[in-house]
Formats: sequence, structure tokens, C-alpha cells
Amino acid sequence: MSSFEIVDVPESTALVRGARCRNEHIAHEIGRLYGEIMMGNPDAELESPPCLYYTSWEPEECEIEAALPVDPASVHHPASELKTYPACRAAKWVHIGPYQSLHEAWLRLWDSIRTQGLQPSGLAPWDCYVTDPGVVQNPEEFVTELYVPLV
Repeated sequence: MSSFEIVDVPESTALVRGARCRNEHIAHEIGRLYGEIMMGNPDAELESPPCLYYTSWEPEECEIEAALPVDPASVHHPASELKTYPACRAAKWVHIGPYQSLHEAWLRLWDSIRTQGLQPSGLAPWDCYVTDPGVVQNPEEFVTELYVPLV
């Protein structure tokens, strides 16, 4: 089950670590980056689910930013970059299922944007991992929100 909608996304501040990697290594890099952020900022209070921003995407490689949205007041000496993402209007796709099928969800989201005549803004698209795989063990129940900022 999946759904598409246009939403207003509020500004958010996050602890961020970035990397460039081959597309097939994204899952490994995500785990590594989130681990580094959490180890270096153990007292940070999460305000919403972890996100992954795709700052560049090419056929073989991509640049990503793993972001943990936090209350900036809870981060006294950040060991990771503290970055503010702007508020925006975005196309949102809710994907329910395993992470391995996220590629198909992204294709559906981009197709929905095209068929509705919407214009991406050029800001980095991202996904948010609503369910924690440490808590929800069945991949068929994973909830991931995909966002593409719009003009």
C-alpha cells in the first residue's frame, strides 16, 4: 500500500554526516553515517525520524546526507554538522514495505510528479524512516516517507 500527496514540510534542524558512495553501497553507508552521528552526539534529542537526503544522483554513484532531526538546544557540542533544512512544499509518497523496494517507490513518486505536471524545485529529495527496524522486525511493515521539494 502506498499513497501520494502534496504537503508543506516545516523547517528542520539535523545532525548531518555526508558521503559519496556507489549506489549499491547506500545501505552500508547509511548505517555507518547514522552510527557516527549517534556515537558523537549521544545526548541529542531526536525530534522526528531519521532522514536521508540525496544531494547528487548519478547512474553509478550518489552523494547522500544522513540526517537526524534534533532539538538544537539538546546539542551542546556537535560532533557532526548541525544543518537547517528549509521549509518547503513537497510531493510525498508513503511506502509500506521493505527497503529493497524503495527504488520502485521512488519511480512511482517521480512518475506521479510528472503526470500531475508538478515542478521539482531543485532542492535535494529525501526519505524518512518512520519505523525503526530494531522495533518493527517485519520488513513488510516498514514505513518510509519519500519527499521531492516542489516549486
